[in-house]
Parts: sequence; C-alpha cells; structure tokens
Amino acid sequence: MTDSYPNQQHVHQHFVRGPSNGKGVAALVVGVIAVFFGVSVPIPVWGLIVSFLAFPLSVVAIILGHLGMSTARRVGMGRGNSLAGAILGYVTLGICVLTTGFWFSAIAGAASAATI
Repeated sequence: MTDSYPNQQHVHQHFVRGPSNGKGVAALVVGVIAVFFGVSVPIPVWGLIVSFLAFPLSVVAIILGHLGMSTARRVGMGRGNSLAGAILGYVTLGICVLTTGFWFSAIAGAASAATI
C-alpha cells in the first residue's frame, strides 16, 4: 500500500506560552482564602479559632503579593493578581488586628468595672 499523496506535508503548530507570574496567582488565591476566614473573626467564640487561620494566611498573602509585584516588574505580567492578593491580605490583617484590639479593650473594661 502506497500513499495516494506522497508529497503531503504535515503542519505542526507549537504554541509558546508567555512568562507567568505564579507568585501573583498564589497571592490572590491565599488572599481570597484569608478573607474568607477573616470575615468571621469578629464572631465571639468562633472568631478566636478562625483568627489562628486568618492571621497567618493574611501575612502569607501580603508577602506573596509583594514578591509577585517585583516579579511582575521583571516579567511584565501578573501585577493585578499580585496587587489584589496583597490588598486582600492587608484587609484581613486589619480585621484581625482591629478585632483583637476590640476584644482586649472589652475584657479590660469588664475587668475594671467588676473591681469597683
């Protein structure tokens, strides 16, 4: 059996992916997870448990966001993901710090009112 088209050419296309910014994508994902846990931090008992997840995740999102932005300057893409991850990390960190400050002041106020 011979080919009926002996001079047929096979065309192969290779798609080259551009450079990616994995740190930016990771910052965005971790930032979304941190905000998911961070919004429940103000809940009295549950918030104490969740704050042990939200606080470290927010710090990781901030670090990855800044690393991703420095990579975006070099690579040229992924700045939006990095910036969004860092902002979500800062928002969650703010929620954790403000809630912790509120609970410490509430406990101190309750303790001083009980001693009078």
